[in-house]
Amino acid sequence: MCSAYRGLLGLFVVFTVMSFAFGEDHLRFTSSILLADETPTANQEDPAESASSCCQTPECCGRESGDCPCCFCRCGCDPLWTVRAGALFLQQSKPAGQTLVTAGFDPASTELINASDYHFDFHGGLDISVFRHTRVGDLELRYFGIDGWESALGPILSPGGGVMQFINPIGNVSYPSEITSLYRSELHNVEMNYRRQFTPRWQWLAGFRYLELDERSLGLTLDIGPGLNLAETDIRAANRLYGFQLGLDGVVWENGRRLRLEGFLKAGVYSNQMQTGSWLHQNVGLDYAAAATGNHTAFVGDLGLTAVVQITRHWSARLGYQVMWIEGVALASEQMLTTDLAAGTATVDATGSPFYHGVNFNLEYRW
Repeated sequence: MCSAYRGLLGLFVVFTVMSFAFGEDHLRFTSSILLADETPTANQEDPAESASSCCQTPECCGRESGDCPCCFCRCGCDPLWTVRAGALFLQQSKPAGQTLVTAGFDPASTELINASDYHFDFHGGLDISVFRHTRVGDLELRYFGIDGWESALGPILSPGGGVMQFINPIGNVSYPSEITSLYRSELHNVEMNYRRQFTPRWQWLAGFRYLELDERSLGLTLDIGPGLNLAETDIRAANRLYGFQLGLDGVVWENGRRLRLEGFLKAGVYSNQMQTGSWLHQNVGLDYAAAATGNHTAFVGDLGLTAVVQITRHWSARLGYQVMWIEGVALASEQMLTTDLAAGTATVDATGSPFYHGVNFNLEYRW
């Protein structure tokens, strides 16, 4: 999560510099108007009066109407800044099916825990966007993050014991076992995009995106009774995705000025730097550990629909639904079959493809 905040800070600096750079064209245009002869002649119309009348015409607004005096008084013209702030509530898909814990060393023995048993509920997080509008396009900086998905299983009572299905299975079949588990995951996204209008309703966008998917802990606890042994296992997987994306964003439908439906579609290819680690601690017996790193090409695609209600000229409320699919990442639930705790070796399984969906609510202010 700290890496995501550092990335956000870095992109904010770049965003600020580019905002001023892209805004120079607007500033030069405004200055040219302000420095023009402000003393109207007999045949020259006063700029303020001309602006007032111009503001009443539909031709006034739009970044291409640079010669319109309306832009002198800024009445009715496009804003320079837009800020959206709110929350989103996403659900992470359950992991793909894979046997994790059985009642015996044979992987075909009675299954006690399967990865598909974990179920993540909807969880909320921040969703913040800043836009800088210029005559040559828009710059967007967005952050959203969820850091609280959890799924708990157990206690599961197994009279024949419990065995974790690593490459070389580790466990106990001599004593009854009580098995509990807790799976935790979080997601953070930072992106900066350049947007350009290509129709009155639609923009294309291109930008840089950084995404963190942290499977912070897949914990398994096997308790065979007081004074005997307590075995605690923790499996983790961290993904850092860097890459570029393309997309579309625009108005799907509108009903006058108060209500409209917007949609977006984005897709990108990313370099994924991965780290995985597994640890086993026992009250009685040896401790084990294994870790691995790797790089893999990943894909991220998302789309959404948003209903927008224009409250005032500057304020609007936004309620939307979005889905996101990630392909080519390491998930904690998929690392057992590539980890040999007894030998202390591991490789990264990067076949994970989590899916996220949910709602978001934002208030937007434009000026």
